[in-house]
Amino acid sequence: MSIRSLEWTAGAPEKPEPGMLLLYSTGSVLIVGDCSDLMPDGSVAWARLVQPHDIEWIEAMAAAHGVGR
Repeated sequence: MSIRSLEWTAGAPEKPEPGMLLLYSTGSVLIVGDCSDLMPDGSVAWARLVQPHDIEWIEAMAAAHGVGR
């Protein structure tokens, strides 16, 4: 998958969430993990690499299979 093929939304997101990509004017791309206080200062667009329902499913499968214990 190319980051060019993602659906980018112009401007900074209201609140960065896990699974988002932030694109900056420098061309840098930041993947948002579990850092909820991350500020998107300077980002010019954002996209979702992983959808919220996919994150929930991954967490549920990891818990069900004992991953991370």
